[in-house]
Amino acid sequence: MTGPDISFIGSLDDPAKAELTDYSGLRLVDFLIMPHMDQEKFSEQAHAEIKKIKADIKVIGLNDDQALWIKDNYVQLF
Repeated sequence: MTGPDISFIGSLDDPAKAELTDYSGLRLVDFLIMPHMDQEKFSEQAHAEIKKIKADIKVIGLNDDQALWIKDNYVQLF
């Protein structure tokens, strides 16, 4: 949600369930954050989605026990 768009997550969670019509993100950062990279249920799909979109925009994958620290142009993974 922090990036420019959330449509990429549609392969992991059907957007029709939430009846979304607008896939705009908050545009707080200029990259995408892919959550749940370590969850068996999502991991394979998440990795495949990152490979598919990585050429167009930067994607950072997060495990459930990780967080990002973002200040100005500095990004650190914890």
